[in-house]
Amino acid sequence: MESQTDQPLSSPSTPPANRQEKTIVIALILLCLITAVGNWVMGVRKPASPSSSSNAGKELAESLLAEHVDIGILAVEGTIMYQTDSGFGGGGGASGEKLVAAIRQAEKDGVKGLLVKINSPGGTAAASQAVYQQLQAIKASSKVKVVAAMGDVAASGGYYIASAADQIVANPATLTGSIGVIAQFTKLQGLYDKLGLATTVIKSGKHKDIGSPFRPTTPEETRILQAMIDDTYSDFVKAVAQGRKLPEARVRELADGRIYTGNQALKHKLVDRLGDYQFALEQLKKMIQVGKDAKVKDYSKPSINEWLDMFSTRMQRSPFVSIEQAGLAHLQHLNKVPLMLYY
Repeated sequence: MESQTDQPLSSPSTPPANRQEKTIVIALILLCLITAVGNWVMGVRKPASPSSSSNAGKELAESLLAEHVDIGILAVEGTIMYQTDSGFGGGGGASGEKLVAAIRQAEKDGVKGLLVKINSPGGTAAASQAVYQQLQAIKASSKVKVVAAMGDVAASGGYYIASAADQIVANPATLTGSIGVIAQFTKLQGLYDKLGLATTVIKSGKHKDIGSPFRPTTPEETRILQAMIDDTYSDFVKAVAQGRKLPEARVRELADGRIYTGNQALKHKLVDRLGDYQFALEQLKKMIQVGKDAKVKDYSKPSINEWLDMFSTRMQRSPFVSIEQAGLAHLQHLNKVPLMLYY
């Protein structure tokens, strides 16, 4: 297996939009902003019909900005969850829903290759699986080549997504692996007893409050939860075995939850090459046989539709929301946090 370490971690640059494209985008945003303000002031409801003027504007914007794309860039940054508060990455984590939509858009644009930049410690099992499955789908239906480029960390759910790639590139010091599934609960019963607090639970079935922090977990519940973990873990192992062309038995030996450096992962055949993002991009260009003038587009940046939706939605919300209302909404959200399985 060939090993190569290139330059320090860097991100491939994408060609800037030309002046005409910027003018069109700014004009459309201003139009949407003016419309949203007018609707809010006049109390006009948003049309229910899908063929509204707003949708027509979005379609026009897409047609005007349509372009040929050779390589798509997709960034998976932060904790992976199906929905997050802040786009693709950053403080809110990586949105599985938006990543899936971006992959579909890249396929629509006819990309030949997709570079998936991963800097994530993992996240929920369902969101990681959704991104993995969409990458597999674009490879099967459109013969798109996928290269995964690992940053500081590409572990657990981050590695699950990487396993869908045709080639995985890691830095020597990248932390990766952590192949496994976990569910954990904080028990508050002892603290509640000391404070003289009690919780009353009325439920439709004996397992409806499984994982409750207010009582011990029964042996039967432990068996149920372990079966869930084992089932999801099996999916993870099969995905890695398929992607890395390794026997499942060998993957299980490596998949005890431990993390590996990029160097160690290369020895265990969990990655293919050592290098940075730029090296991974060059590898992808070779795979799809395009030159240095290949058109590269970053699909992690908001599309024109997302910009228009963001401005329209935010302007149509009433700014006069009381602190009490916001606090109650937050408490209701916390009270409904479901049992989650994490990679």
